[in-house]
Amino acid sequence: MVRRLTGRLTSAAGGVRGTARRRRTTRPVRREVAGLLGCQEGTVKSQTAKALAKLRQDEAMLRELRR
Repeated sequence: MVRRLTGRLTSAAGGVRGTARRRRTTRPVRREVAGLLGCQEGTVKSQTAKALAKLRQDEAMLRELRR
C-alpha cells in the first residue's frame, strides 16, 4: 500500500499541467494517508505543507531525495 501511495504522490508532484488536476489527485491521497495514520485530512495537509517548505529551504536535502 505504501508503494501505491508513493507512486500517487510522485505522479501528483511531478505533473505541472494544472492546479485543478493536482488537487483532484492529491485529495484522495491525503484522505487515504489520514485513514492509515488515524488522523484528520487537514493534519496530513498541514504537515505535508510544512515538510515541503523545509525542503524548499534546504536545497541540498531536496537534491538528496531526487537521487
